[in-house]
Amino acid sequence: MGKLLTNLSFTQEMENSIMAEVVNKKVSNAEAAKAWIKANPAVLDKWLDGVKTVDGKDALAAVKAKL
Repeated sequence: MGKLLTNLSFTQEMENSIMAEVVNKKVSNAEAAKAWIKANPAVLDKWLDGVKTVDGKDALAAVKAKL
């Protein structure tokens, strides 16, 4: 968990884009965030670098499989 929190970073552009979806299209925060990540998957490489799932597997592969 610590590695994930260390890796996470957000830009104002990203936050504005996600919130615009929530406000303008009336989608949930989770739906807007998932759509943004699907459109910008490279961010996952940084966020999940060195992160493992609870069972010790590669978190990046696990997240990409769920998208």
